[in-house]
Formats: sequence, structure tokens, C-alpha cells
Amino acid sequence: MVCRPLEKKCGGEPLIVDLQLEQIERQFDRAAATYDSVSFVQRQMADQLVSKMPTQLDGPLVDLGCGTGELLHRISQRTPATNLTGVDISSAMLERTRNRIPGVQVIKADLAALPLAQDSFRWAVSNAAIQWCDSTAVFSELRRIVRRGGRVFISTFGPATMWQWRETIGSVPGTSDRVHIFPSPEQLSDQLEAAGFTSIENRVETIDVHFDSVRSMFDSIRKLGATNARQDRPTGLAGKQWFQQVNAAFEERRECDGMLNLTYECCYLFAS
Repeated sequence: MVCRPLEKKCGGEPLIVDLQLEQIERQFDRAAATYDSVSFVQRQMADQLVSKMPTQLDGPLVDLGCGTGELLHRISQRTPATNLTGVDISSAMLERTRNRIPGVQVIKADLAALPLAQDSFRWAVSNAAIQWCDSTAVFSELRRIVRRGGRVFISTFGPATMWQWRETIGSVPGTSDRVHIFPSPEQLSDQLEAAGFTSIENRVETIDVHFDSVRSMFDSIRKLGATNARQDRPTGLAGKQWFQQVNAAFEERRECDGMLNLTYECCYLFAS
């Protein structure tokens, strides 16, 4: 099964990228047990979403891409768990959400094709999830399930995310396609508007994460489940020689403090 095509801009021309839904599901099933131990950036992004929400939430709320339920757990301090629904493609992630928040409803589904009724939610949130989907389709689904006057709180990653990774991996022959592609904040705002949302606000911040070795960087990304899910990604395993080449390329990027840095471009969108 393959997600709907995601249109990107590349050199002024649209680039169609297919994301493989089954691959995404496998990635996050594997990462469910380790995700919370390395999701530093995602927790900071969740902080920003929560800071924009009312201290008391009336009515039902859905979290698209709820993962292990960390954000929903925070929200459960502002509204009864029976008002909360978590949606994710990963059964293992949903099991962690269910165990974390007694009374929450969880649904396994593609975020771009939600088995949810029209106008069934007052609030919707999504933290670091829509980059794995066709965001145009997700926003259309959000507009369908969120009542008029309702509000959505979204975080995702922008195209400058992990630029060091993109440049370094891309410098090793034949490996540039191992890098995932992210839409721009402007594209996302335009997609929200096209879906029928108004009062759209977006803002961007960057968060730097430091690693002491290339191995620890790779390990962190693997534990997040954040590997490339493009349909056209290379299918063979990267071997020892490939890793040695990548390791050498990253070593040339060490900062003055001796650490390796990855920058995350964090995009926040709020709309009603």
C-alpha cells in the first residue's frame, strides 16, 4: 500500500514523492519501545502546541499521529480522557498510548483517510507526524472532521531539517535518495487554506541536537523510526564500506566543541 503522492517544489518544478504506508508502519512499530528515549525535539515541539491551547478544553479532541501518547497525556490534564481520540498507523504505538492514558480511544488508520465522522471534533492536534503523509489529504480530512469554529494545532518539520545529514549523506556517491523530503511552511499554509481553513498562523524555530559520534546519531534516528519511507528509496542495506564513507564525511563537520550537530526546522501551524 502506498500513500497518496505528496507534491514538493524542487527548483520551481513540482516533484511527486510517494511514501510507502507499509514501510512507515513497520518503522514505527519497531521504534515504539525506544521512541520516548530519543524524542527530545518532538517533546519540545509538543510544548509549543500545548502552550497555544486553552487551559480547559471543552469537547472532543483528536490527535493525528499520536505515537506513544506523550502529547495526549499532557492534554488529558485539561480534559477528561474520554474526550480524547488518538490515531496512528502503528499498532505498537497505539498500544503504548492506550496503556499511558486509561479511557482514551485509539484508532489505527492512515491519517489521509480517516474512519471518523464529519464534524466530530472540536479540537485537533498533530505533533511531528504529517511529514509522513500526504499533507494535502490530511488537511482535507481535518477540515472534514473538525467542526466549524474548531481549531487545529499542528507541528511538523521544514525543508531545512537535518540539512547537515542531507549534505553529508548526499556527498557519498549513490546515497542522496536516503534523505526524506519535507514541505515548506508556506506550502503547508497554502494547503490549509485550500482545505478551507482560515485564521492560519505559522511560525518556525530551529532546534539543534548534538551527538558525540556518527554511530550515536544513526542510533538516535533509528530509535525514532525516522528513516526514509519514500517509495523510490534504495532498498539494499547500507554496508560497512558505505558507513565508513559516511562516517568520514561527518567527521569533517565536527564543531569547535567536538560535537556533531543536526538542525531541526520546526514548523507550527494553527488554524480554525
